[in-house]
Amino acid sequence: MSEQQPDVWQFPCLIALKVIGDDREDFEIDVVTAVQSVIPGDYRTKSMPSTNGRFISITVPVHVHSREQVQALFAAARAVTGVRIVL
Repeated sequence: MSEQQPDVWQFPCLIALKVIGDDREDFEIDVVTAVQSVIPGDYRTKSMPSTNGRFISITVPVHVHSREQVQALFAAARAVTGVRIVL
């Protein structure tokens, strides 16, 4: 079964990368730095703390041009200290 799956996205496109992790002081900065390491640029984020204050959700809109960029973004985001989930 070496048949390739069709892309869900049509490139180029805008994706909303959502990273959920421990609510620590530099978490948002570290997430943006990880995104910038793959696709340099200025990013406006949206953040939302969890109800108990232990976690934070960071959403970063990113223009991507290929499946490889999406995979690289996910890998860079997962490498950030304290990340629990990348969507």
